[in-house]
Amino acid sequence: MRTEKTTILPRRRLLKMLAASTLLPLCTGTPLAAQATTPSVQPIHWNGYLLGADSQLTIYHPDRQHGELLLQDAIREAQRLEKIFSLYLPNSEISHLNRQGFLASPSPDFVDLSQFAKSICAATDGKFDITIQPLWAFLKNHFHRNPASIAPATLELEQIAQRIDWQAYTLTKERISFGKPQMALTLNGIAQGYITDKVAAILRQGGLKHVLIDMGEHRAIGQHPDGRPWTIGVLNPEQPYEISRHIPLQDHAMATSGGYGMTFDKAGNWHHILDPLNHRSSNLYRSVTVIAATATKADGWSTAFTLLSPDAIQQHINRERDMRVLVTYKNGAQQWFSPRAFT
Repeated sequence: MRTEKTTILPRRRLLKMLAASTLLPLCTGTPLAAQATTPSVQPIHWNGYLLGADSQLTIYHPDRQHGELLLQDAIREAQRLEKIFSLYLPNSEISHLNRQGFLASPSPDFVDLSQFAKSICAATDGKFDITIQPLWAFLKNHFHRNPASIAPATLELEQIAQRIDWQAYTLTKERISFGKPQMALTLNGIAQGYITDKVAAILRQGGLKHVLIDMGEHRAIGQHPDGRPWTIGVLNPEQPYEISRHIPLQDHAMATSGGYGMTFDKAGNWHHILDPLNHRSSNLYRSVTVIAATATKADGWSTAFTLLSPDAIQQHINRERDMRVLVTYKNGAQQWFSPRAFT
């Protein structure tokens, strides 16, 4: 998610890819450990700026020239999708929708992601709501005008909340529209994962078997060429350059969400994890990490779980069956949630 540099610690900075010993710097200054090489195949790295922040792709291909061409195909796909989902590009599809209140002939990608996002909205009874954008924009402007961190009035929040309703967001293959005035959509809580999956599909179709993608969400194709899983280091929210846990990843995706990713006020009490039902930032956890088969699922549910109780998280993953969740509580304690066998 891209906003003013002074107010964001992008979520992707809170993860580090770790492997052997050589350190490579990201553009943000966060260290990134290089993957160990094999005698016959050297890693091909791409570092750049996509989706509003720094991104990285690491692939292994015996033909470096062919591998670099595949990387360029993947990057072009990410850029194409960014023109659909970015709130910061005035000609993106989502920007047109938010200005006009409707969008004729939406792209299949817009429809597909919207449908999946709405399924999470329904499953969480609206705790995850992709029409939360009016509240986000209001809080951003409010705290910009009130640097002393004066909390907004309850009445103001209630008025803004009238524009938030995922059920009033309707879509077909021919048309997308809002059912209430001044609504606005954001897919920032899930679009990075969707684009990550699309990039992974291109690289997999190109025959690549050893890939690690970092576009805010991580997606691994296969394992590291030396036979072990890729390793993702989850950083401590309290100490941004201290790793709290190493997580192996192979043919899965991982996403982490937390309020520290973008704060509105200096104290960090108001941030981008917003509860559409009480119109305030959720401070249940410091962070939530989800491991799932796809980055779209990991991304969307990591956002949703930041708003749900531990019991509700367990219930959802019991139903979904293909997710593992790591919760970091406010006191720093961590807890894993895995599907439980039904009795």
